This record gives sequence, C-alpha cells and structure tokens, in this order.
Amino acid sequence: MTLDLPAAQTASRNATERTGLIGLILFALGGFLNQGVFYCGLILMLLAGLWQMTTLWPQVRREPFFWVTMALFGYVATSWLIAAWHYGPEWRPGIFKHGADLLVITGIFSLAAAFWMRADPRRIRLVLALALASLTINLIIGFEWSELGATLAGRRNHFGMGNGAPLYAAMGLAGIIILLAHSRKRPAWLIAGTALLAVLFSLVIFWSQTRAIWVASALVFPLLVLYLAWRHWQKGASTRKVLAATLITAGILVAIGAMNSDIITKRLTQHEMRLSENGNASWPLQTTDNSTRFRLLMWQEALLRIEEKPVFGWGAGSSSMLILTSDVVGHHFRHFHNLYLQILAELGIVGMLLISTWVALALKNAMARTRNHFAEGMHAFIISTMALFALSGIFMIRHDDEYGQFFLILIIALCVTGKFAPANQARKTD
Repeated sequence: MTLDLPAAQTASRNATERTGLIGLILFALGGFLNQGVFYCGLILMLLAGLWQMTTLWPQVRREPFFWVTMALFGYVATSWLIAAWHYGPEWRPGIFKHGADLLVITGIFSLAAAFWMRADPRRIRLVLALALASLTINLIIGFEWSELGATLAGRRNHFGMGNGAPLYAAMGLAGIIILLAHSRKRPAWLIAGTALLAVLFSLVIFWSQTRAIWVASALVFPLLVLYLAWRHWQKGASTRKVLAATLITAGILVAIGAMNSDIITKRLTQHEMRLSENGNASWPLQTTDNSTRFRLLMWQEALLRIEEKPVFGWGAGSSSMLILTSDVVGHHFRHFHNLYLQILAELGIVGMLLISTWVALALKNAMARTRNHFAEGMHAFIISTMALFALSGIFMIRHDDEYGQFFLILIIALCVTGKFAPANQARKTD
C-alpha cells in the first residue's frame, strides 16, 4: 500500500521533472550549436537534480564512481584556486579561464545529465538526435563555402569549430554506422538520410586536414566495422549478408578517401597552403611542417615542467602560463597539444590517477548494462568515440571549449546513466 503525495508536493515534483527535461534538451541542442543554450541546459539540469536530492542520494551514495567524481572535482577545484592565488594577478585571468574549462568536465554535470536521461532509451535517442542535428547544422553553416576551391586544393578549413570539427564528425559517423547496423527496420528515408550524413561527416574529416583524426579514424573504424560484422554473424545472420554489408561499408569509406587523395597527399607531404594575390592556390609550397616541430617543442617543455612538479603539478589552468614563460615554445600557443602531458603538468600524477580511475569506473558502469539490443549499440558507440578521443588526445586537447566539454559530458553521462534507471523500469529488448 502506498500513500499519495500531497497535491503541492506532487506539483513541485512534476515542475522539477519538466525543468530537468528542458535542461537536458537545451544541453543536447546547444552542445554543438550555441554556447549560451548549452550552459543554460547544464545549469537547469544541475539545479533540478539538486532539488531532487532525496531521490538522487540513495542511488549514488553506494557508487564508487560518485565518490571518485567528488574527489576529482574537489581536487581540480582546489588545485585551480591555489594556482590562481599563488601565481599572482598577471596570470590569474588565464588560470581562471582554463581552470574553469577543466572543472566543467570533471563529473558534476555528467552526473546531472545522466540523472535526467534516466537510462530511458527514448530520452537517450532524443539527446543523440539533437546532438547530431546541432552538429550537422554547425558544420554546414560554419564551413567557408566561398573558399571551397582553396579547400579542395589543400587549404585547411575548420568548419567554424577548429580542429575539433573532424573529431566530432568522426563521432557522428561512428554513430551512423552503428545506427544502420542495429536498425531492425530500415525505411528508405533512414537509409538515404544517414547516407547523406555519412558523406558529409567523411568530407569534414578529410577537408579539415587534421592528421591526428586521420590516424585515429584509420585505427578505429576498421575495428568498429569488423566488430559489428562479428556481432551480426554471432547472432546467426547469413555469412553472405554480413560479408556483403561489411564490404559495402568499407568500400564506401575507402571510396570517399580515394576521392580526396589529392588533399591527403598534400597534407601528408607537409605542404602548407599559400594563396596568390588573385586568390588561387599555387604549388609547390613551403615544406616545413611547423605544426609537428612546435608540438615536439611543446612536449619537451611539458616534460621538463612535469619533472619539476611531478606529484601535484603546477595547478589546474596553468598550462598557458607555463608555455608563455617558456624560452623554447612560441608565445602564441596556449596549451601543450597533448592531453596527457597537459594533465600531468597541471594536475600531476595524483590528478592523472584520479582522472584515469574516473574514466575506468565510467566504462565499467557502461559495460555492466543489460546486454540487450539497445545497450549493444550504446556500448559500441561509447567505446568507439572514446577511442577516437583518446587517440586524438596525443596531438590535441578538446576540453578547452564548449564543443569538447559537451562531447565529454555526454559520453561520460551515457556511461553512467544506467545507475539512474527507475526501480520499476523494465529492461526489455529494444
């Protein structure tokens, strides 16, 4: 026998539910499209979640992931404030800005997003669909279409999203491949629409000319396609059909790469684009690859700084200060272009261990889900996108803008949302 809540309490709970759901929608829609909408969604989800703390607390208090999240958040916040106080007013604005970027992704908002997704497949599909839509719109409107000729001739184009554009396009491409592989019904509009998106994302990957994503994609996508083929074959699908689908998918990806072979060749031979006075591209050009040379200098500088303060690091947000005070690295850089070295330099071994434990527990939670049809697709999506991020992190960092923050918050939230499923939610095969 259960007692009905008083009308006022019920109305308050319903209002909180609506607020949390609105925050989740704003978070997903604004992630790749509008910074203000994205941050507004984060705040609404967090406040609405805190309002339901009586529901949230029993679900998280026994979870190691929650306590590691709190420890990581506290460590980063403390390191950030100490660095801002210790290094003085000259460096304080930069430390506050870059430290805040790191603080946003250290778990609090991931827990809020995970709570409001509630492991509900409909909500998760909504979030992913809105993220896909906002990503597609941003890539299309962010590309400098007036310079298409120069781009095809080998000039880099960042699609309005910097070096992150190809990473997020690769994430979208992985999601589309998984969607098609796990769709039991494939209407014509789904096949046509996803095919167009696959072409768009593939072009973004190539036209942005980010070699780190080329390497990451070359390692991840063959394994993803083989995994999906193996799962279908394991479930009893016709070997001939599985082989045909695998070859078609691989053939399409290879064909798109072949169509852009000229861009690939110019980028890999370390040419740098210059335009003549009339705006036309001219070759051959300078062959010194400054990006590689400066990365090596930055990594060398990072290693020296890590040796000086290996345990606790220089403080969250301090990488800009470390580079600008370097006698080796050019002063127009603001980070070390290597996620792992940057974490070690800013947060030390302690911070790296906390972050590694945090990510490992998130993955453990993701893999613990019931092995149903929907969960299998989510597993493949989470692993493939995290692999893309981890590999590209060797050459770049992606937590220093709202796009990277949305990406990381979303992926970690997808990992742990299963912990917030209502007790009476049936675990049915989708």
